[in-house]
Amino acid sequence: MINFHTPQIKEDIYHYTSENGIMGILQKDEVLLWLTKADSLNDRTEGKDIFEHLLIVCKDLLNNKQITQEQYSKIAELKNKSTTTFPVICIESIKSTIEHKPTKLLEKAYYECDIYTMSFCKEKDYLPMWNYYGSSEKQGYCLHFNSENLKDFIEGKVYWTEIKEIIYNDDEKQKLLKKIILESINHDDYLKKISLYIDEYKYFMKNKCFEYEKEVRLLFAVPKNDNDTFDIKFRVNHGTIIPYIEVPITNILAITGITIGPFADMELMKRNLEFYTDSIKSAITTKIEETKIPIRF
Repeated sequence: MINFHTPQIKEDIYHYTSENGIMGILQKDEVLLWLTKADSLNDRTEGKDIFEHLLIVCKDLLNNKQITQEQYSKIAELKNKSTTTFPVICIESIKSTIEHKPTKLLEKAYYECDIYTMSFCKEKDYLPMWNYYGSSEKQGYCLHFNSENLKDFIEGKVYWTEIKEIIYNDDEKQKLLKKIILESINHDDYLKKISLYIDEYKYFMKNKCFEYEKEVRLLFAVPKNDNDTFDIKFRVNHGTIIPYIEVPITNILAITGITIGPFADMELMKRNLEFYTDSIKSAITTKIEETKIPIRF
């Protein structure tokens, strides 16, 4: 696919979580990412915001005679045909049996995939995120990740993954959608092309009211018929059953640091966190630091 938006993010990104969250990630002898099924996130408009702007763009293109009435109707109808799955190409790598030979990659056909996601933030030690993940009753932590190393998930298989910034600005959303339509409209299969781009970008667009989150999102596609690689698990959040998967990090250099939030006796929390990572024999050798924000909760 053509990348109409910004390239994959390459700098460090930050995952804010609770004490239970960090213990779920830092397991004995391994690090696990918890990725939530994309249609089960707490934003009720998740994956839908894009269609509001698609309609605005289509009306503008129709008024300027850049698309026909028939094309307008067909593109607008894509909203009613949108599903929670996404057809993507998955690639399986086969390690060569001959020593010193490079790994061979076999490209497979399109697979209907469920999309799982994990949220990060562009900002380290960021007060709005501490407010969200901590309180007088729970402790917040911020895990630092190297985004390039983060993509090294599973040895032997490569699934479609994207790590990009969320688009909040409405003008930017509409410029992107306009370019997608105009690049696709003269092809016989323009509806399929536009639909694929919408499927790719719908989880990278959010209502501008969430802009303060400065979110960077990891999307991860899992073929619906792949029952061997991942065990779909479930947890309860505010009375709702949430599907998720646990994905092991194969490149331990993905984690570059941990910051403790401003909610408790930070000296004690730091000491106990160091004791915890040592007790589980975690392979990470990373710097643990305290927040610089001078707030007592």
